[in-house]
Amino acid sequence: MEEYNKKFPFIRATISLLLFLVGGLLLTAFVAGVISAFFPETKELIPLRITIALQNILTFAMPAVLVALLFADNKWEFLSLNKNLNLRDLLLGIALYLIATPAINFIIALNQAVVLPEWMAEFEAMLKASEEAAKAMTDKLLADRSFFGIAGTILVIGILTGFGEEIFFRGALMGIFSKIIKNKHLIIWLTAFIFSAFHLQFYGLVPRMILGAIFGYTLYWSRCLWIPIILHAINNSAVVLFPENQMENKGLEDMLNFADIAFAAVSTGLAIALMVYWNRKSNKEQKEFYNRNALCFKK
Repeated sequence: MEEYNKKFPFIRATISLLLFLVGGLLLTAFVAGVISAFFPETKELIPLRITIALQNILTFAMPAVLVALLFADNKWEFLSLNKNLNLRDLLLGIALYLIATPAINFIIALNQAVVLPEWMAEFEAMLKASEEAAKAMTDKLLADRSFFGIAGTILVIGILTGFGEEIFFRGALMGIFSKIIKNKHLIIWLTAFIFSAFHLQFYGLVPRMILGAIFGYTLYWSRCLWIPIILHAINNSAVVLFPENQMENKGLEDMLNFADIAFAAVSTGLAIALMVYWNRKSNKEQKEFYNRNALCFKK
């Protein structure tokens, strides 16, 4: 992620990213339609997996790379792909994700319990229809519990989605925002909100935004996009491997007990403590790096 630069062509880069995204969506829809024509209904999972794979490549990864090539002085630094994966940072990221998961699951139940006022009944029905459509597609993918079925779903939902969405949102979008916004927290949370809103699932908006913020902070502290890519892949793959354990199936009434509330509170406290530790360690390392460079220049 490059630093603040007021001369960066923010408007052109943002418009280009959006145009490439729309172009990727249209191209994906066209190719998916052609592919579907060659498969009978009994093999409908094949075109569905291919469509998701194409979406991740054409709609997310390709626009991010094109914007980096067109507008960034250093395309790899712009996308935060210029630094090798650090094992310590990866372990910290995985620990943060695992520790924060109970709190995020609790927020999922709270978010899904939201009831909109009566005058928004039509809008609420539209939101629920969108949720049901997304759930139906996910259930269709998760229904194949064969080895190759699970492996194929992990490939498209876990690995390719993790890579595609992260290089687009945490790579390109955060890269663009970092050029015009100095406040790192604003960059991370703004990107997280857009990331969550893009999924068009209102009843998962808040927990997905928090998850996106966690991915953003791990990128900021590690300076390596591979960390959030791996965490995103782990998160999505867990849904594939353990669909019966997903807290989305657990109602708010079931979670409003002392044990679940205490578990979520402890999860939140430990996650914040780990984030504070990582932030201080990252700031210390960056300060030492700049001091070493300053000494080199003085010599």
